[in-house]
Amino acid sequence: MITIEKYTSHKQFESYFNLVEQKYQNFETYSYFIGDLKKAIEYCFDNPYQEVFLLKHETKIKLHAQLALIIDKRFPANEAFFGFFECVQEQSVFNELFAAIKLLAKEHGIEKLSGPVNGTIWHSYRLVIGSEEIYKPFLSDLLCESYYYQWFKSKNPLEEIGYYSGMRKKTESLIHLTEPAYQSLVEKGLIVTILEAVSKPYLEQFFSIAHKSFSSSWGFVQLTFDEFVNLYNSEKVSSFISLVYVVEWQNQVVGFCTVLKQKQRWILKTMAIDPLHQGIGIGNALVHKIHSDAKVQGANEVIYALIRDTNKIQFFPKDDAREIRRYACFTFKI
Repeated sequence: MITIEKYTSHKQFESYFNLVEQKYQNFETYSYFIGDLKKAIEYCFDNPYQEVFLLKHETKIKLHAQLALIIDKRFPANEAFFGFFECVQEQSVFNELFAAIKLLAKEHGIEKLSGPVNGTIWHSYRLVIGSEEIYKPFLSDLLCESYYYQWFKSKNPLEEIGYYSGMRKKTESLIHLTEPAYQSLVEKGLIVTILEAVSKPYLEQFFSIAHKSFSSSWGFVQLTFDEFVNLYNSEKVSSFISLVYVVEWQNQVVGFCTVLKQKQRWILKTMAIDPLHQGIGIGNALVHKIHSDAKVQGANEVIYALIRDTNKIQFFPKDDAREIRRYACFTFKI
């Protein structure tokens, strides 16, 4: 049986969380994953820009699957997201749920449906396509059933958007390649530092840079400053984000990068350089500083998390750098 209800209470997600816990609780990175998921759900709750409809395939005692239709006023009027998806391993259940969300989307005048996106692309999104067999999910990585990708792929998407995560163990070549840019710009006044605390003035600069850098990204939604601040609140920074690098040039903040540490692994999560200051080596200088610090502190690998296939990081040297996971999002014509 499929039910449809508008999201108005946190209790509506209780059975969904039970299903998520059953599937992923034994993963080492579960606490990070579930924390981000809860933050995304909280973001959608009573959000003046969004209407969220929960479609559930369930009996009186068990949830088999859930999929949400997310209509955001900041999107074009005929477009919407789908997200907050989980399903038992029965494709017939998925087929019924997907047919239901397409029908619901059509009733709301939606012509393009994209996802999976849990609220916005500032939160968790994508599907896992595959990964190296020996490589377990890293901190901040998506936890997702591998068969979900094939299920959505079978529904004839209008577009598939590809992403990957990469890893390198040997950083010497990259450090050597980026050293000239770093040394030259430092001599001219570039400053790359690690923040002990992310204060509001820095957040205001990060907010401006992030929106200018990512506004052309697939699925981009313009957040308010308060929404952005909530992504980098003190609790999340102290709990999961190990380092926040800030780049200053000519007395202004022009870039930043958040880094997570997982044992001897450094994970580069979000990196952005102000578009007005790109092309002069600032990005290379930041890369140099981060990788040099990682080497000094004994990191045995660096992970580049959730990168769009067209990202410029692909042009860095490939000495022992390899792709470890692939991901995808889809757009469907309704």
